[in-house]
Amino acid sequence: MKYRAALASFDGQYVDEHFGHAQKYYIYEFDSEDNSCGFVEKRFVDARCECSLGIEDAFDGVLGKLGDVGALIISRIGKGATELVESRGYVIYESVSAINDVLESIKKNRLYEEDKWREISMN
Repeated sequence: MKYRAALASFDGQYVDEHFGHAQKYYIYEFDSEDNSCGFVEKRFVDARCECSLGIEDAFDGVLGKLGDVGALIISRIGKGATELVESRGYVIYESVSAINDVLESIKKNRLYEEDKWREISMN
């Protein structure tokens, strides 16, 4: 099975962006067959931390661009956004760490299986 995670990062080296402020996500794919991990692509989104919008409206565009991932790895996320993101089937991890360290931890602990990430559709 294959699983994807989106890591919010300003520079591609560290998970260092708040969910509502992140403009770039680095997408990595994990393969449970051989417990491997590889970089897929960098995606740009419109940061949507706007209190004037309803929480759902504010994050629909971001989540639409991350629809094929099972987990979001960000430095911080608010309570309302957490509830919305989890209700859409994503697993959330908060971390302020080097991306390589995060990826190694995911592989070592097979978090995609442990925390039941959504498998990506191969259609």
